[in-house]
Order: sequence, then C-alpha cells, then structure tokens
Amino acid sequence: MGCLLGHKWNGCKCEKCGKIRDEQHMWKGCECSLCGKVRDEQHIWGRRNDYTNNCKCTRCGKSITRQDINKITDQPILGIIAEFADANSSNVCYDALEKLTDQKILADLAIKGSTYMLRMSAAEKLSNQILAQEVFVDVVKNCDAMGLVYNAIKKLTDSSIIADIEKNGKYNSMREWAHDRLLDLKGQQELYAIIKNSKDNDLREKAIMRLTDQNILFEIASSNDSEKYRYEEEVPGWTGRGDDAYIYGWKKLTYDIRDTARERLAELKNK
Repeated sequence: MGCLLGHKWNGCKCEKCGKIRDEQHMWKGCECSLCGKVRDEQHIWGRRNDYTNNCKCTRCGKSITRQDINKITDQPILGIIAEFADANSSNVCYDALEKLTDQKILADLAIKGSTYMLRMSAAEKLSNQILAQEVFVDVVKNCDAMGLVYNAIKKLTDSSIIADIEKNGKYNSMREWAHDRLLDLKGQQELYAIIKNSKDNDLREKAIMRLTDQNILFEIASSNDSEKYRYEEEVPGWTGRGDDAYIYGWKKLTYDIRDTARERLAELKNK
C-alpha cells in the first residue's frame, strides 16, 4: 500500500517510501545526515594539516568565498584560510588576514607564510616590531617582486640597514628607494639643513616635500636670498625652430626652492 495511508516521517525522510520533505532536517553542520541537503551555514573549513582541501568545506566541498569570510570570527580558522586559500580567487586569504588579530597566528604567518605577499601582510599587523622588521629585511634581500621590495623598504626603520641597501642594493631602483627612505626618517631640522646647505638640488626638492613644520617652510618661502634658493638646470627638449624643423637639444630652465616651499605650504594647509 506504500504510503497511501500517510507517511511515517523521521525528520525530513519517510521511513516507508523514502520521500523527502524540506523540513525537520537533521543538520550536522552544513549537511543533513538524513537526505544530504546542504545549507550555506556552519561549514567546516579545511585545517592546516589538510592542505588538499584548499579551504573547501570538508563536509560538502564548497570553496570558501569572500561572503563566507564575513561570517567567520574564529581566529584559528581565519589563520588557516589566510595560509591556504587561493590568493587568486577573490583574494579571500587576504580578506581573512584583514580580520586576524591573534598575534601568535600573525607571527606564524609572518615567519612561515607560503608567499612573500602573505608574510609581508602578516608582518604589517604585528605588534612585535622586531620580528616585523626582520620580515621586511628578508623581503628586501630575497624577494624578486619589486613592488613588495619597495613596500618593505618604505617600512624599514633601522637607518644602518637602509644605508646598507642604499650602498649595496642589488638594483639601482632599490638603492634609490633606500635613499628616499633615509630622507623620510630625518627630522625637520635635518631636512632644513639639507635644503640650506646641499649642492644636490634634487635632494633639496625631496627634502622640501618632506617638511611638515610650517614655520620652516614659511621662512624658506619668504626668503630674499635668491642666490641660495634659485638654480638652473639643463634639460633635454625643443630649443627652437630651424629652417625646416624644430631643433631638439639642451635648454636651461630656472627653478626656485622657494616656489616648492610655497606649494608645500599650500598642500599642508589644504589637508
């Protein structure tokens, strides 16, 4: 007779005919143990010792998404996701890293992370600045991704290490970045001394743009000492018109440090 006289329900499944109804499921995490229905809740994401899961749910196989990250607060789980999620898939690993606050997990990622990008991102959130600096130095010395190297140099704080990079950096760009970073670390009076005394006009211009002391800037901007602050440079460009065509060569342009000081003052006042 089947179930003509009525189903015998055990949760969502009839014990007599096997029919499934969409109610009274026996949920174990995201999956019903009776009918196999899956819900988008309570997933169990792959653990560190189960790399093959690649941050999929170990029960239903769903790949983690950025929306899933928003629901997760468990710090160890976020650490697992940050380490093993596919960085090219919606950047879910970096979304997880953004929510990480556990310093032990962050330190572990900074030391043992699978990519320099992951290690850098974790180091930037460390309260242990000694360890963070060690990671930044390692990135500068061993990473081939120049964007990361640039970011690491900009975060270094040890002038002796930066000076060594300025002198011995593998690439010219690294040496230039280190040179600029040393300027970043100088105090206002040191920058002022460079502006007043250096013969390197490019260095003086860079120093001006790092000043935040408006009294110093005003003093430079209002100075009558043209000899100290005005300079000429030869630059390549069109120098005039010949009989048949424009002539390309070198021409002299006049610059004034005081104008840069005025621009910097205006920039600070508009902030």
